[in-house]
Amino acid sequence: MRFFRPLLILFALTGGLVGVAAYAGPLSTDPEYFDYVPLPLSGWSEARITDASPRFEFKSGVSPYAAFKLPVSTGRYLVDIISMLDPPSDPLRSRVFYPSLALLSEGFLVIRSSQGPSWRFDIPEYAQTVAPGYRVTVEVDQGGPERYLVVYTQNADAAGEWPGAADQGRLLIKVTPRADE
Repeated sequence: MRFFRPLLILFALTGGLVGVAAYAGPLSTDPEYFDYVPLPLSGWSEARITDASPRFEFKSGVSPYAAFKLPVSTGRYLVDIISMLDPPSDPLRSRVFYPSLALLSEGFLVIRSSQGPSWRFDIPEYAQTVAPGYRVTVEVDQGGPERYLVVYTQNADAAGEWPGAADQGRLLIKVTPRADE
């Protein structure tokens, strides 16, 4: 019985097995050491945020995240982050990682961030998206200070304040160069 006592104490302190498995990914303490995946100058990338994804304590609370290095360009470009519904076939029962963004400087300081629900719901039409999801679009000027992009979700999202909120999901990232106007 002595062997099981520490396990029972751990089980009680963590709220059971659900609490232990909720965030299995490492807790990052400094954005300088995030694993930044380079984005292409034009085209699509994909990322998955899972239970094993790293997490960070953002202003809105602890969240798993995906981090990207913005492309080097001579002009402006749009970055679309689309968080896919899971499952996409049943939007009324789907779960989604509501995306929030932080754009960081070369020194890893926050330059811009999305405030509240800045995303919009998109369905597959006009070749803008391939499946139902929530989209955030940000314009980046290479002459500006932004060098990194971090996608996370606000703590309130995962707590259920928005319908179907999830702390994991599939992200599609599209980079589109802008023609000078």
